[in-house]
Amino acid sequence: MNKILITLLIYMSVILGNKPIAVFDITLKADAIIAPEFSPDNQYVIVTGTTDQRAFLIKCNIETGQYSPIFKEKAKKKKTHKKKKKNNSEEKVGGWDEIDGKYDLYISVDIMSQDRSGAGNMSEFYFEDKEGFHFESAYPNKLQAIYINPTDNSALVSFLNSPYGIYKIDLANYTLPLSKILYKTDRLIQGISGWKNSQLILAGMENIYHFYELTIEGGMNEISIDIGDYTIMRDSECHTEKEGVFSFIGSNNTLQEEEKKGYLCIYDLNQKKYIKKLSVYFNSETDSGNRFSQWASKDNKLFFLRKDQFENVQLFYYDLQRDIVERLPINEKRIKSFAISKDGKYCAILRTSNNDQLAIYKLK
Repeated sequence: MNKILITLLIYMSVILGNKPIAVFDITLKADAIIAPEFSPDNQYVIVTGTTDQRAFLIKCNIETGQYSPIFKEKAKKKKTHKKKKKNNSEEKVGGWDEIDGKYDLYISVDIMSQDRSGAGNMSEFYFEDKEGFHFESAYPNKLQAIYINPTDNSALVSFLNSPYGIYKIDLANYTLPLSKILYKTDRLIQGISGWKNSQLILAGMENIYHFYELTIEGGMNEISIDIGDYTIMRDSECHTEKEGVFSFIGSNNTLQEEEKKGYLCIYDLNQKKYIKKLSVYFNSETDSGNRFSQWASKDNKLFFLRKDQFENVQLFYYDLQRDIVERLPINEKRIKSFAISKDGKYCAILRTSNNDQLAIYKLK
């Protein structure tokens, strides 16, 4: 096969792209569909439907093409003469815990009161097994970040309101007790991610951010890293196959608002230096829960969004081993967010359109 034909085939594969194996036209009452996430067994993708008063989880079965809310909305009570403020609620995926080859799904349901002080905020914690969902415990604060630790059957969590810091939930205990605060921080913890032997913490707000490492010995050490003029930071995530390597997106108001741009940074704690910085698409909807970068650690690939020469938002990846950037050959021009399956075999694309919002592609 000559070089011209090979080049033509590569060009056509990028232009035509792979066809999705499943497409979901979600018609549930929602102002937006956001935040796709694969189950560890690749059987379904969970997305979040949002309205002005609630955020609810939707399970999309890849094999059957069916979807449904995880929790049914409670039946409306009869109207009374007394007007009562309605609290907002937000359902979030906490993560999956693997036990004997089976995965239990943990979900938090955050209840936000109308009190500006945050008084009355609470989080209910549920888990799913073969018998369905079970209510386990409630905590008097809104859960902010959740990390299921696969090594000791526990969850590390942080809360929206002070005192800021890391708490621990014992998942092996049926009542899911919450520990006292393990480590205090001066600022809100935005994200928790983990390697095999330690965890990465991103804490910050109001333009000041800090990284911390939770060590296997039980210490919490601040990471000394030059973040330059980044005043907005998101998507901190560990490379699970390379201890000490992590990524995050850094930006500032000018870059984000005017250019819809940020920088995807890869840092190595062992070498105490940046491995790579990539210009990426990063818009002002970052608080919606949508993802702008994600590792497929087993493949040494870091996926991200970037505009092509036609100003279309496309999905790219950086191959850490080969030190190259390539575009994923799928024909999507209106990408809002994405998710990569844990094994790197599937990709979920969330479109900006109001119909056929979710498309699933097989990558391998």
